[in-house]
Amino acid sequence: MTVDDRFAHLNPKTCVVVGGRGFLGRSLVLRLLKLGNWIVRIADSAHSLQLHHSESTLAQALSSARASYFHIDLTDKCNIVKVLGGSSVVFFMDVAGVDVNDFYTCYRLIVQGAKNVISACRECRVKRLIYNSSADVVFDGLHDIRDGDESLAYPWKTDNMLSDLKAQAESLILSVNDIDGLLTCSLRPSNVFGPGDTEFVPYFLKSARYGFAKFIIGTGDNLSDFTFSENVTHAHICAEEALNFQTVSVAGKAFFITNNEPIEFWEFLSLLLEGLGYRRFSLPYEDLPVKDVDKIDRHRYGIVDMSSRTLLQYESEIDGMVDVLFTSLKEFMIYLMRISPVFKSRLLRYHDNFQRYEKNG
Repeated sequence: MTVDDRFAHLNPKTCVVVGGRGFLGRSLVLRLLKLGNWIVRIADSAHSLQLHHSESTLAQALSSARASYFHIDLTDKCNIVKVLGGSSVVFFMDVAGVDVNDFYTCYRLIVQGAKNVISACRECRVKRLIYNSSADVVFDGLHDIRDGDESLAYPWKTDNMLSDLKAQAESLILSVNDIDGLLTCSLRPSNVFGPGDTEFVPYFLKSARYGFAKFIIGTGDNLSDFTFSENVTHAHICAEEALNFQTVSVAGKAFFITNNEPIEFWEFLSLLLEGLGYRRFSLPYEDLPVKDVDKIDRHRYGIVDMSSRTLLQYESEIDGMVDVLFTSLKEFMIYLMRISPVFKSRLLRYHDNFQRYEKNG
């Protein structure tokens, strides 16, 4: 009996989550499995799947054949075709193992990888391809973005190499929309954080430990958009449904995904680091070179995701920036304690700060 026969009563759809073992990929896989009407293929660069004891839902899905794991090499189109064959939907999440100091490898994985995924989708007659991009693709690192929307063009030069490569990959994916029956769209979250985060929170934690993130530079009023991970994966589900039912024209378009709650960047960082027990200090303008303040103190993001809310029917499921930040931080600290008991005192201090926050509202 085939997998499709076993789950025929649910009328399941087969999807592939490329990058399914990354931060957002794991969250999306779990959400798809909980929906109950998907057969999920997890595709990632590791040759074998190593489960954590907390991944009981995935373990059950693997044993019942509702989920399966595939090694994927984004530089090898033939390998990708084998993974995608028979699927109707591909969620193209973040690429793992990217070394920001190695342009050649980054280009092969992100840009050439996108070309190979597109070609494989067309060959396998995949119906829908949703790409997880980034809001950084429209940011040049110099000019403010206030109330930005999807009409923003790609800048002549992006803030960094990865943003430039992501912009190229996104453009390629959107350009092939409605060719060979493939519908595509792209989602642009900004500064993603949440349970299972292994990059965003850890980066600032490491910076704080070495004394690099303890100072508020400039006025401290530069705004940024942040997106909770579960809101991002919810948006991917909304995008797939919108492409599937074609009730509105979302195909071939990109959409910003936010919590709809811009926050001062330094306030966000203060909540994060003070929760970890690090004290914050202010560093005024006159103590820094003008060129450094000019870059750091900009109002970087003010993204309006109205298009995603009207066309994708996306509404952030989890609101309240402070609440979700503390929840995310708590889970991350518990993860650190499993790795090393050194972090136990930090976790206890976090609980004290969290209780004070709850009391003061």
